[in-house]
Amino acid sequence: MPAIPPPPPGGLRLALALDASGALTEGHFGDAASYRLVDLCPGDPGGTLVAELPGAGGGHAHHHHDHDHGSADKAAGIMQRMRQGGVQVLVGRAFGRNIQRVKTRFVPVLVRATDPDEAVAAVAGRFDDVVAARDAGEARDYLVLR
Repeated sequence: MPAIPPPPPGGLRLALALDASGALTEGHFGDAASYRLVDLCPGDPGGTLVAELPGAGGGHAHHHHDHDHGSADKAAGIMQRMRQGGVQVLVGRAFGRNIQRVKTRFVPVLVRATDPDEAVAAVAGRFDDVVAARDAGEARDYLVLR
């Protein structure tokens, strides 16, 4: 992974789960084709693009015979990559069972938007709530911005 600077002071680093077309994936966060890292600061609804990372899941469709859904190994791999990128907030349209694991270290945010810019704007509109969830530590819950 390329060297990525730390998130800005007072800001949030988001990771958006994208499909191969660049829209937010319909599948689980961990199955995204790529992740767009965006820094969001108070009063900046558009955010700043930091990096695009390839997805671990390769963007596969949701297959019920896929045995790695919800696995601890899968969660650990995704969490390590997100930590290396300085990510604090996971933004997606769907999360699997691993939401219970990832929410101990990140703020999972469920959005309805398929457009990444709309998803970032949705998080920006609830900036203080997302910061409060981040600061709640391991006891945090996920947020639904729908």
